[in-house]
Amino acid sequence: MTSVTSPIPQGAPARVRHSDRLFDLVLAVITVVGVSLGGLAAQTYESPWRALFPLALFLGALLLFRRDRPMTVLLLSIGAIFVYHWVSNFEGGYVWPASAAYFTAACTPRVRWVAAIGAGQLVYSTLDHWWMLQHGTGRFVSHIAGEGLLLLVLIGAGLTHASVMRWRARLREADDRARAAEERLRASREVHDIVAHTLAVVGVHLNLAADTLREAPEEAAAALGVAMEVRNRAMAELNSLIGLLRDGLGSTTPQPDLASLGTLIADARAAGLRVTLDERGDPAAVPGAPAVAVYRVVQEALTNTLKHSGAAEAEVTIERDPYSIIVEVRDDGRGCAEVRERHGLTGMRERVSALGGTLTVGSVPGGLLGTGGDPCGRLTRMTCKVLLADDQALVRAGFRGLLSRARDLVVVGEAATGDEAVRLAARTLPDVILMDIRMPGMDGITATRRIVSDPSIPGCRVIILTTFDTDEHLFDALSVGASGFLTKEIEPSELRRAVAAVAAGDALLSPGITRRVLERFAGPRGPAPVARQRMDVLTTREREVVRLVALGLSNDEIAERLTISPFTAKTHVTRAIAKLSVRDRVQLVILAYESGLVRPGG
Repeated sequence: MTSVTSPIPQGAPARVRHSDRLFDLVLAVITVVGVSLGGLAAQTYESPWRALFPLALFLGALLLFRRDRPMTVLLLSIGAIFVYHWVSNFEGGYVWPASAAYFTAACTPRVRWVAAIGAGQLVYSTLDHWWMLQHGTGRFVSHIAGEGLLLLVLIGAGLTHASVMRWRARLREADDRARAAEERLRASREVHDIVAHTLAVVGVHLNLAADTLREAPEEAAAALGVAMEVRNRAMAELNSLIGLLRDGLGSTTPQPDLASLGTLIADARAAGLRVTLDERGDPAAVPGAPAVAVYRVVQEALTNTLKHSGAAEAEVTIERDPYSIIVEVRDDGRGCAEVRERHGLTGMRERVSALGGTLTVGSVPGGLLGTGGDPCGRLTRMTCKVLLADDQALVRAGFRGLLSRARDLVVVGEAATGDEAVRLAARTLPDVILMDIRMPGMDGITATRRIVSDPSIPGCRVIILTTFDTDEHLFDALSVGASGFLTKEIEPSELRRAVAAVAAGDALLSPGITRRVLERFAGPRGPAPVARQRMDVLTTREREVVRLVALGLSNDEIAERLTISPFTAKTHVTRAIAKLSVRDRVQLVILAYESGLVRPGG
């Protein structure tokens, strides 16, 4: 009798293990019944088959252990048949319940031993049936060939089955690794977003706290509170995600679910969004996985509302029943003509689809947009009007707090997108705009180009504000007319000084990062003949001053280097700008590199 099963794989589900054990039990019963009935069918008056029942019981019992001890079962089965043959003198070759043990053992790595055992049995059968030669060679050859062929089939089937099972196991393992890698990639992206956002927001509010600690301790304490709250929230999110980035480790921090919606709504309200929550049905009717998915969908929707829609109000409706849950988030933002698959929509759609649900996103252009009075007011000519353009509300709030500490600086507006920055600039006519590069919709570079080239916004200067100092983006910003750039980790005093300097007509050029950007731009192309000819209108002193400006020196540093007064240094810079017909100090530096007056490396 043969079996078509393999040893139970490690880690197999209980259902699989139980079904395999049941199969072995059935196989054992068939062995006992089959061998016993075979003996009875061949029984004669003096036939030894009448004593086959003990052998049948022994062989059947062995088959119950064939998966755990395949080699032992194989040897004992063959040994029992041979011993019984010697003692009872019956033709035991066709009594073959050991074939199940052969197949099972062939599925193991010890297949060479199985082949050796089979070869030994075949030799024994050859010697044992030598007496058949006197009845004819054909019977002898057919008997031995039949046993040999059966052995080959059993061992080959075992090898094939084992190979197929190993191949399937490798496929399952590769599939598991691919799914784990995909999940870790998704988690790493979320970690990146959380860390970048947290560092930017915490840095701004720490600077605000440090700047107001002595004169306004309550304001400093509030800024520190915001920083701690953002940090704690980020740590909680990281703790829930970090387990996905490790093999075999999970997070002990529970994922937020419907019970955490209150905290989420409170955070959105603290950020300035009026949120109403309408919950219907029994919260206990929602299982764990859907509850987490609902929380994440609402979180992403409110985040997009805060960052991208410019909404003042949002309404969250959650309707539960025993068989489904419906989540609806509406806001009064400006809307758009087309909703693109971004802003976390892909992640939300994947979460919902994984649970067998659907996600519908819609937007109406020209929707309700909250408006207020013109914040500019009546400002004196000595006051510098500043417009903040950043898609993160907490960053804008931090910079507003830092700038409000200066008497001659006033924030006249805040924009969350490039389009909004262009509109507010035309309406408020700011002196300086702090512009983030990465914003939804129109980016900061495009917005800078439009603002600088708009004749209805005269004298407006743009400082690029960014978390990342990527050279190509920063140079693009300088090329379209930005007057400098800052990272969001700038010290409060440096921020106010930079805004005042740019408003006065200077450029914000540090000796470090600015020179690296400009050197990278000028290096591969070499000096341009036209730019070199333009430099001919400058005097020797003016050329020297322009060279020092291009190296990132301020007017005071130029004065110290050339042993002249700061006023004289500024006069030389102003004359050079006028003679070369450039917009400002930044364009002067770019022209210096283009002309070859300054070369990469100094």
